[in-house]
Amino acid sequence: MGSIFSLDRFDRPAYLWLAFLALLFWWMARRSLAGLGPIRGKLALAIRTLVLLILVLAIAGTHRILKNDDLTVLFLLDQSRSIPAEVRKQSEEFVRRAAAKVPPDDRVAILTFDGGANIEQLPSRPGPDGGIHVPMPLADGQKPDRTNLAQGLRVAAACALNDTNNRVVILSDGIQNIGDALEEAKTAGANNLIIDVLPLTYEFGSEVVFEQLAAPPYANLHEQVPLRLVLKSDRATSGTILIYQRVGQEEELLDLTPDVEGSGQRVTLAPGRNAFNVRVPISAARAHEFRAEFVPDDKSADFMGQNNIARAFTNVEGPQTVLFVGTRSDEPDDEVLVEALRREGIRVQWAQAESLNIDTATLQDFSAIVLANVPAEMFSAEQQRALASYVRDLGGGLLMLGGDESFAAGGWQGSVVEDIMPVRFDVDAVKQIPRGALAIVMHSCEMPQGNMWGIETAIAALKTLSRLDYYGVVGWGLSGFHWEVPMQVAANKDGITAQLRRMQNADMFDFDTPMRMAYKALMNCTDAAQRHMIIISDGDPAPPSTGLLNQMVGSKVTCSTVSIFPHGNVEIGTMKNIARVTGGRYYSLSQAGDEKQLPRIFTKEARIVRRPLIRDEIFTPKLRPHLSEIMVGISESIPKLNGYVVTTPRKVVDVEMPLITERGDPLLAHWLCGFGRTLAFTSGRWKHWGADWAGWPSFSKLWAQAVRWCMQQGTAANYDVTTTTEGDEGHIVIESMGDREGFENFQQFVGRAIAPDGTSTNVQIVQTGPGRYEGRFRLGEQGTYLLNVVATGEKDKKPAMIRTGVTVAYSPEYRDLEPNEALLREIAEVSEGRILSINADPDTVFAHNLPPTVTRTPIWEFLLKLAIFSFLMDIAVRRIALDPVKALAWARGYIASLAGRFAPGQKAAKTLTDLKGVRARVRSERTREGDATAVSAAAPSEKDMSAVGAKFEAGPGAVKPAKDLTTALGGAEAKSPPLPGPAKKDEAPEESMTARLLKAKKRARDQQDEQK
Repeated sequence: MGSIFSLDRFDRPAYLWLAFLALLFWWMARRSLAGLGPIRGKLALAIRTLVLLILVLAIAGTHRILKNDDLTVLFLLDQSRSIPAEVRKQSEEFVRRAAAKVPPDDRVAILTFDGGANIEQLPSRPGPDGGIHVPMPLADGQKPDRTNLAQGLRVAAACALNDTNNRVVILSDGIQNIGDALEEAKTAGANNLIIDVLPLTYEFGSEVVFEQLAAPPYANLHEQVPLRLVLKSDRATSGTILIYQRVGQEEELLDLTPDVEGSGQRVTLAPGRNAFNVRVPISAARAHEFRAEFVPDDKSADFMGQNNIARAFTNVEGPQTVLFVGTRSDEPDDEVLVEALRREGIRVQWAQAESLNIDTATLQDFSAIVLANVPAEMFSAEQQRALASYVRDLGGGLLMLGGDESFAAGGWQGSVVEDIMPVRFDVDAVKQIPRGALAIVMHSCEMPQGNMWGIETAIAALKTLSRLDYYGVVGWGLSGFHWEVPMQVAANKDGITAQLRRMQNADMFDFDTPMRMAYKALMNCTDAAQRHMIIISDGDPAPPSTGLLNQMVGSKVTCSTVSIFPHGNVEIGTMKNIARVTGGRYYSLSQAGDEKQLPRIFTKEARIVRRPLIRDEIFTPKLRPHLSEIMVGISESIPKLNGYVVTTPRKVVDVEMPLITERGDPLLAHWLCGFGRTLAFTSGRWKHWGADWAGWPSFSKLWAQAVRWCMQQGTAANYDVTTTTEGDEGHIVIESMGDREGFENFQQFVGRAIAPDGTSTNVQIVQTGPGRYEGRFRLGEQGTYLLNVVATGEKDKKPAMIRTGVTVAYSPEYRDLEPNEALLREIAEVSEGRILSINADPDTVFAHNLPPTVTRTPIWEFLLKLAIFSFLMDIAVRRIALDPVKALAWARGYIASLAGRFAPGQKAAKTLTDLKGVRARVRSERTREGDATAVSAAAPSEKDMSAVGAKFEAGPGAVKPAKDLTTALGGAEAKSPPLPGPAKKDEAPEESMTARLLKAKKRARDQQDEQK
């Protein structure tokens, strides 16, 4: 420990000069403290000086410095799939043996990593029996197909303790495909974190890796597409190559050798790289994904099968097609518009929303998508994200038509689809739209991950509501039935969502109480036009009373029930009866995996309270001044409509709104969104709301212009595009050819890469040569990565669209199969660590060969508390004058009083006995004195007697004697024995002295009378 005066103890040592103010205090104290006397004055001055010095130390930022040579060892184990299971087991055994020999003052932490990092055990000391028990084998990670050693090092650094030395021991093969572990090691070394490495080595006997399947990014219909296949083998191996072609949702095996039995192509691989070329036919104008697979004849010749596949992507241009999505195949409203578009020469493919399986890749087959009165619950969250990405990132077009199941009335409010539309589905308060009220009775604890699903479903319902609707959730917990979210206007959805995230529901025992709570809250929403209740439960609680159900029916409060994994028919009957009586719907989820339908169900049910957003009224659309291409050639004599869905226009200049209602609400609006375009038409239902429109001569023309305006642009022809994968990155190269011979230079490109999960990232594309532009983007999970690049040239040229993609067949974890010991050695070198062996003595990891750690702890808070206490002592010394002699006497008396309480029972008994003896002696003496006075003393005069009486009589202000003399003298109270009864007649009481004196006086008077 360093000297107390060393400057490294202070953050701001310059403030120590303030300590010289103590001299000023001493000089000023000569007069101010002169009246306290020599002792008190010096004591007050000393305390005041102490307060000053303490404050100076606090201002200077004083620290307590401690040195410690204890050690914390953080084991970091690689759990990725690139390491064989036997080798992972050896590394776990090494850690187990090391943890069993932890020195008493050292600590051990265990962390694992693959694509992420996980803390298996926080830094812990050994137990009473010595060592730390480590359960083996360790649990598998969540992303074993990837390796992120950098994240493992970050987590290990976060777990390191500040008051001990820290050593990280990495047990890994050194293969990484996410992050940069070397940079993390440099950062750790700069922070004095030592990293030892234990390389895990292994050899695969024989391995075949499908390195590449190359396909052209574009192809023409009905042509043969060339495919290039590259495989790497450790030794000579024979097998078969199979190629599958996926178009849309269908995948088929291609026959590569029509003249030979079987669909595959027989090949013999030589040691090293082997390349093959095949040509496959194209029969549809859609995106094609090819998957090639190598099947070895001898399974032992290929250790790992995950890397025996490869994928490629080709986009086949053809006539533009519109995907028209409806709810029923026999819907007459859809037929009206589909036929109108076909009359205008537009290719339309109708699809039912409920059976539609779409993702970002399949949507590329269509130039535009029409959603005709389709509710949001028909699409999963992933499909809704795909729709948004299709427009924003891939340049597609989306048209949403109104109806009783569209826009907010269809549950689209709060979705990612609303974000890309030209109108907001929420409604401003000024429009005086009747509110809705929704109450949820939450009892989801009986299902797997019940609390999580309860939270997700409640949030899904909340998103469907507008900011003007009422929302509340009733649950059961330790405090009984209570409001998880009190009934309130859903204006602050973020705050309500935070409340729902904290929800913990338990097993309730009856339905009547929570339903009655929900019913009363709904009825208190007096301005709600629609009141609805949703119950999610297994049906086990006791049924609600008939009276409550009748009240709900009379008040028009509907209730839908969702039965989750019910126990039997009784519970199912309870849930069905509630829904049947109140006019709600009943849903049954009884199979594993059915719980995934819950968000859709709650979205659908929450739509019930959005019915007031539908205006069933006749109106004539108003044509506003505009520059819209859609309304070109349309006359102002627009037919009437019989209804629409209320929406709110976005307050941005990019939105064109050529048609509005008589109330000023949006009817037709469109805008550019990202790379694509969207259009909203809030009416529709051509057999109901738009009967006059269906017979309007301009009906087909208007909608053909609207669809063509939204259509995706075709791919530019004067670009050669190549895409490849390099490690964990994708690489795109664009060769730009001008209209004439030569290259097109100085172009600007804006690119977006869409991952298989629908997330998108920007791709920066820069010019690297004459007419050559390149860009890179990060690759993650396996699947197809779509690329959309917009090229802008001269100002008068229309932007060109370039669409392509790359595929990741398998994780890089299965491609790099040789341990990277060089990386591990670099990590050890930059952090001054060691290189260990799997056969090394585990005690070596606990070697105390590191300099002691120095801990600097600020103590300003302690100093301030000490200064406050000293300041109070200063006040006490100056304001309170104490006499030492009296103080010592008081202390002695107090101590004596405390000492006298050790045996209170014995002292009380002794005191009572002594008092009784004293009382007996006093009575005896008084009796003897009275007798002597009566015999020998002369009778006193009347005057003397009055004086005597006055002497012994107590005045009105005199203190009354205590009832118990023992208590009055400070002794313990003792319960007196029962008093004797009244004296018997034959036991005459002893005469008092007064009586004897009166008798003596009477005798003296009698004698005087006789003498006269």
